[in-house]
Amino acid sequence: MKSNIDNFWKVLGVSSRVYSIEDIFINTRDKQSDEKKFHRFKNNPQELSDKEYALFFSKAEDEFYNLFTTFFGFEREEMFYVHQILNISFNIKFLQNVCVDEKTILKLVAFQITYIMEHMNKNKFDIHTFYEAVTSKSFKPFISYAKEMLEIKTNIELAQRMSNTSYDLEKIHTKIGPMIKCISPSTYAKRISRWNQDKELPSFIDMLIITNTLFKNSELRNQKISFFFQTIIVRSLLFQKENLSENEINDFLTQFKKFREKISTSLEKGNIHQLQKKILYPISEAIDKNTFEEIVLDLKNFYSSTKYYSPNNGKTINLEVDEKLLRYIKNDFTTLIQ
Repeated sequence: MKSNIDNFWKVLGVSSRVYSIEDIFINTRDKQSDEKKFHRFKNNPQELSDKEYALFFSKAEDEFYNLFTTFFGFEREEMFYVHQILNISFNIKFLQNVCVDEKTILKLVAFQITYIMEHMNKNKFDIHTFYEAVTSKSFKPFISYAKEMLEIKTNIELAQRMSNTSYDLEKIHTKIGPMIKCISPSTYAKRISRWNQDKELPSFIDMLIITNTLFKNSELRNQKISFFFQTIIVRSLLFQKENLSENEINDFLTQFKKFREKISTSLEKGNIHQLQKKILYPISEAIDKNTFEEIVLDLKNFYSSTKYYSPNNGKTINLEVDEKLLRYIKNDFTTLIQ
């Protein structure tokens, strides 16, 4: 599995060109200067100040946070999903710095996704379509679900509804920053056909449009957030099909099924965080720490007690918290505790 965090946005359905996410917001910046700094970060990070290093280290995660909260706000339910996805990103990014086998990464991702889904299930949100899409390895179940929810039968009707939604959102979001363009029904009809045939995957904005088409009632806010996260997670898994062997895909699905019962039980007993810490370090828990020193101590305790398998020497290894990680956390501490 390619765990390169540079693909963070591409996996979630947004173009991964440098800074293109930032450019959907209406603001002024020196693109040439920013890209030079980014190049230095990738190739000569020691030349950057701690502040600059922290900025680029967490850039994709910060963009995800900013974009999502712009569209959905800061309520407790949606922030749970944001934090759990950032937990995936944070841990993969750190594990990239050491030799860890792919099964460890797959296990980490499988656990976090199952945790998110079982959290939804506990809160009575429908997750049947999500599991159908995962097992069939297709986005098509979401298209069928959308037509069922809207009580329509054809892709043309769905395309018209989505076009109307894109028109509405274009009027709203040009006032607050992100730019969404109205898409014609004929264009959406072509896209829906390709999604149904597994010829391409919907973009981040496409999934936003589908979600807002289905959930216009403000009383269904939490269901809306749940559905949207299901679509971006399924898209990320389907995106990885090209990077995974058939054995890796089957292993992932096995882990997925295995975790469901364990996580469901842990949620009922209220000890899910203890179970989670056996798999990864939940960086979102830093919010509950009072000082930077407490975060560092917690990190060091976690990585010194957690075993990871190294394919290089066939042995389990303990990880040390490196200076780059500490610099990132130290400089981002004020953000983490907000």
